[in-house]
Amino acid sequence: MALVMLVGSVPHSFADTEYISPRKQVESGVAHEDVQCREDRVLVLRTNGSPACVTEKTAERMGLEIIIKEDVTKLDISQETIVAQESVTTPKITVLDMSSQTEFVDDGREYPLAIQRSPAPAPMYDNIMQHLESFPVDEKGVATFTTVPHEKYSLNLQNGFYIEDWFPTFVPKGYKLLYASTSYHTTELNEKTYETHGAGISFVPSTYVLSEDVTTHDLQNDKGFHITIVHSTLPHDEIGDDIELIREMYESQGNTYGEGFREMTRDGKTVYARAGGNGFNPYQATISFDPDEFTSIHVTSSYHTLDELIPIFNSVMN
Repeated sequence: MALVMLVGSVPHSFADTEYISPRKQVESGVAHEDVQCREDRVLVLRTNGSPACVTEKTAERMGLEIIIKEDVTKLDISQETIVAQESVTTPKITVLDMSSQTEFVDDGREYPLAIQRSPAPAPMYDNIMQHLESFPVDEKGVATFTTVPHEKYSLNLQNGFYIEDWFPTFVPKGYKLLYASTSYHTTELNEKTYETHGAGISFVPSTYVLSEDVTTHDLQNDKGFHITIVHSTLPHDEIGDDIELIREMYESQGNTYGEGFREMTRDGKTVYARAGGNGFNPYQATISFDPDEFTSIHVTSSYHTLDELIPIFNSVMN
């Protein structure tokens, strides 16, 4: 049975520095049972002995035994220590061709775009150019970027993700990478600071030409697909918990088109999969999945069907 240790207070040396994930603490030499969590989390020692920090709600929902840990060793863990360890690794330049090498052929399919045109369009050219400055992608979909060896799917502290971890290994015929981006921000809520790391990847038809007057609606309706990854310590319900509420929201809005919801699971967890849309969701196909309690992955397209999007989603997850 897994054990949960409730920590009464966070040591001063830890509270005054940026939060370090359990994995990073272990990598820096901290024993599994001495890993420190945020004030709103409890330490879980999984059945395999690896540590994780979860909410009490999650612990209760999983029926885990809670053990009060009264004495906590004051550990001197700081962000500077972790960064110093990582900085000795030599960066390298990587060139990655993210195109299908096939010209896009429009099969003439049309969807009710009038339903999709909300909210009002916003300019996107400057944003895309900023992304291309930090993560260059040429007009053929070839990306050139600097990376360092790291654990796959880990967070690039205060920068987002290592974007190359989330590229799909399957690119449909006739598509190329337009841009990729990472993001990081903090949120103050109830006198606590929460972190959100993000990444976005946008693919467009191979015939697509970026123009200075491109808008959010153009990207939404460009016959491409978009991948979004978010890792946030903000409290949120998992997709599996919210699926019935989301269904009710769709049904109450009306004006729907497409197949609708499809039952789908991965690793025993619920996958939010929907073909078609309405005023609430302006996409032809949407797939969302929570691989853990902090991370959400979304693959969307206003052009592709759900069956066409599933191989892309699976290639991202695999």
